[in-house]
Amino acid sequence: MTFKSVDEIKRYIVNKIPTAVEIAMKDVWKIMDEGLEGFYGEYHPTWYDRTNQLRTSLVDPEVVANGNGAVGRLYYNAGRMSYSTGVQPSGELVLSTAMMGGHGAYGLKVIKGTPVWSKVYVNVASQINDIVKRALVSSGLPVR
Repeated sequence: MTFKSVDEIKRYIVNKIPTAVEIAMKDVWKIMDEGLEGFYGEYHPTWYDRTNQLRTSLVDPEVVANGNGAVGRLYYNAGRMSYSTGVQPSGELVLSTAMMGGHGAYGLKVIKGTPVWSKVYVNVASQINDIVKRALVSSGLPVR
C-alpha cells in the first residue's frame, strides 16, 4: 500500500485502531473469565448451590472510537447479580469479596481463596504487550 501524505497514513491507522482494540479486548476478556473459572475451581460449596452469577457478571467488551483511536471497557458488573437465598448478599458484596479472594460475601462466613483481581491483573499485565501486538497485526497494521 502506498500513501501520498502523512495525513493519509494517520487516517489509515486511526481507522484500524477500533478493530485492534476489539480484538485485544476479547483476549483480555478470556483472561478475566479464566480468572473466575480458576476461582470457582478452587472451592466446591457443600451447603449451597452455586449460581455462577459472578461468572456471568463479566460484561462483553465495549469499544468506542474516539478522535485518534478507541477506548475499550471491560468489567465485572455487580448489578447483574441478585441473590435470593440465605442472607441475600448484594452483588457488590459478593464481587468485592471474590476480588479479595473470598468465597461467599464479606462479613459472612467466607472461605479464603485466591484473590481474583490480583491474579487477573498479573496475567493481563504479563501478556498485554503481546496481546496488543497480535491485535494490531490482525487488524492490518504491520507491527514488529
